[in-house]
Amino acid sequence: MMRLGLVAILAIGFAAPGLAQSSTPAAESVVGTWTGTVDLLDGSQSIPAEYRFTKTGEQLGGTATATGQGTGDMSAVSQTGDKVHWTVVLPQGVFVHDGTLKTTGTLEGVILLEDLPVASFKLQRQKP
Repeated sequence: MMRLGLVAILAIGFAAPGLAQSSTPAAESVVGTWTGTVDLLDGSQSIPAEYRFTKTGEQLGGTATATGQGTGDMSAVSQTGDKVHWTVVLPQGVFVHDGTLKTTGTLEGVILLEDLPVASFKLQRQKP
């Protein structure tokens, strides 16, 4: 009897894969140009910034530019669902970014320097 129940569950899963999948829609790709601000957590500065996410094959990468801070390559870029993680090396240090693609169309998160949060960011995707 138990074997029959397992076969029925498997048959339903194969016959109607949509029923077995999550109802959460897949997050859109982060690839593209995003602009916005980086706001220091102490409130002392709001810095205009641009992040250009690229994809070559399966590898994500890109460049980041912050007004008055310089431009740096983005490395260790990863996207899992709506979570996006990347690192930017600038003369001031190694900045780790942890962000979330919001349903509002923004990319928002926090920037860490030496494992301490130093800034937040809010970016909007630019149309090609």
